[in-house]
Amino acid sequence: MLAMLLRDGGVASIFGDRIWPMVAPQTSIRPYAVIQKASSITDYTMSGSSGYRQARVQIDSYAETYDEAKRGIRLIRTALSGRRTGIFQGIFAETERDLTENNSILTLAVRPYRVSQDFMIHHTGD
Repeated sequence: MLAMLLRDGGVASIFGDRIWPMVAPQTSIRPYAVIQKASSITDYTMSGSSGYRQARVQIDSYAETYDEAKRGIRLIRTALSGRRTGIFQGIFAETERDLTENNSILTLAVRPYRVSQDFMIHHTGD
């Protein structure tokens, strides 16, 4: 999924190569995105694993303004939702949340805006 996002022209127009797995470096320039697997379910038959998996992946768009964070997640959703390619049998956008970073050591002036989007990924393999 990370490779799909990095190759997408719309996504690259706002994030460039600033899409990180799990956590962004502290020195990251906004806007940037973070991608992480929230959960995964393996499908089983009576004879063991069927090879089919379903995963919930969360992607967060961080930016200086709410509009920019929202635009970033919309571009990500456009790039991924409804896709079917390779091991991915289907990628579907689900829940979206608008958030701010509530870290007490950050002043309001430096807190980024954050928009989070969950995707359900139907795939084979790991």
